[in-house]
Amino acid sequence: AESLVPPQVIMFIKLCAALATPLALAAFLNVRIQWRRRLFNRYLRRRCTISAQQRTDYRRDGVICVRSAFSVDWIKKLQAATDAAIKSDSKNKDLEEYSTHDQPGRFCGEMDCSRKYAAFEEFIFESPAAQLASAVLDSSLTAFFYDILFVKEPGTLQRTVWHQDLGYWLVQGEDVCSIWMPLDPVPRASCLEFIRGSHASGIEYAPFRFADGVPYQGA
Repeated sequence: AESLVPPQVIMFIKLCAALATPLALAAFLNVRIQWRRRLFNRYLRRRCTISAQQRTDYRRDGVICVRSAFSVDWIKKLQAATDAAIKSDSKNKDLEEYSTHDQPGRFCGEMDCSRKYAAFEEFIFESPAAQLASAVLDSSLTAFFYDILFVKEPGTLQRTVWHQDLGYWLVQGEDVCSIWMPLDPVPRASCLEFIRGSHASGIEYAPFRFADGVPYQGA
């Protein structure tokens, strides 16, 4: 329970000599940039290690805190992508508004950002997120199945009600984990909270909509 991660380039040979050099240069620069970025991300992934004690804590408590797992560059990139997704003049039909306009602040969310925004897709497949999940589960394989973005602006009075993630997922078993990454500093009073060990209770709670608290059909 809780309250409230390689493109191929096909280059056609042009008969026009004037275009040949710019195209080749662009392809070379793209490959070099991609190569450097991949080397840097591999370096970060090697740094993100999970100890045996952390794996034990995760199995027992259902949650661990891993600090400095992602670079400032990743945070800034996702901050910019988030601002673009939730801007007031955006015609984003996938963005769910949980708070009403007569309330101070704003609480909203969007699922499957990595299918729609390049920055989120890059984070899922290039950041240390998959390595962290594999390490904490002590697995050689990690399968990604969805992402979700929550935004709660300062001054928002609406509290995220206690809920259990498992009811929202069409999966079973214990070899599954979520990676929560804050994009802004959060005061202790507004931090994400967990009930330690609640995953082992054997109780599965029905999922409901955050906007109005109504359970999903069939839950």
